[in-house]
Amino acid sequence: MDASDLMLIAQLALNDLDTLRKPHGLEPTDQEIAFQFQAEECSYIVDSLRVALSLQGAMERDIVVIERIRVIDQGIVDDRRSAEALSRGEQLPQMSDAQQSLEELRIEDESEVRQEYDDPSEYVSEPGTPVLRPQDNAHAAR
Repeated sequence: MDASDLMLIAQLALNDLDTLRKPHGLEPTDQEIAFQFQAEECSYIVDSLRVALSLQGAMERDIVVIERIRVIDQGIVDDRRSAEALSRGEQLPQMSDAQQSLEELRIEDESEVRQEYDDPSEYVSEPGTPVLRPQDNAHAAR
């Protein structure tokens, strides 16, 4: 049974308690007091589970970000080590896993950037200026 099942059970119990309650008189009966305590407990469980699920989602997103930061930091350390070896005239150390991961990301980013740009033939330059702008469809048809 997972957290969402527990939340559903608590919510259904809370709904049942609301249905079973009598209109309030001057003095609540022992049964009404017991229903009230149980309703408060179910409400507390539902609220606690909502908070727990929200925190779980936030932590799962944070893990991804923290891992990326760790790889970047390790890549910086490894790049510095490589630069120091190069400045001393030594052979470069083999690329670390962090450096390889960052290099793969850089290559992917560059290919995505290249794909984002339109075909250069779709651009024209304004008379008297080296700036290129996208052709209007009306101008391209001429």
